[in-house]
Amino acid sequence: MWARAILPYFILVPFARKLLKQVSATPQETRAENLRAWASTIEGAVPIAEVEPRCRCRVAGVVQNLRLDPREGHGSIEATIIDGTGQMVAKWLGRSSLSGITLGVGLVIEGTPGTTDGEAMVLNPEYRLVSGPEHG
Repeated sequence: MWARAILPYFILVPFARKLLKQVSATPQETRAENLRAWASTIEGAVPIAEVEPRCRCRVAGVVQNLRLDPREGHGSIEATIIDGTGQMVAKWLGRSSLSGITLGVGLVIEGTPGTTDGEAMVLNPEYRLVSGPEHG
């Protein structure tokens, strides 16, 4: 008798586990999961964690950090992008500005990455602005 009464509630157990996981996740874990889901919708983009040095690739991420180096005649712009699996630096040499690139914007970059101090970096990549996950 008890088995028939309790059996229908067993189908709720996976739902309850998923709900508990979502509620107990930190904001960083939730953002990383959202970024991974968003980046997987960009055609041809590979996760940053899977990028191999010296192999041309396309990655999608959100600009987390911008750095301007305004040296006379040798300025550069660095944008650090994240996709929930890792981070990559895109560096444009000889530029003092790039229109549209701001913090939080979605960015698809394509180029050949190298590594500097264990961090992936792409010099003068081709780029395209896209709507980020926070902006719809």
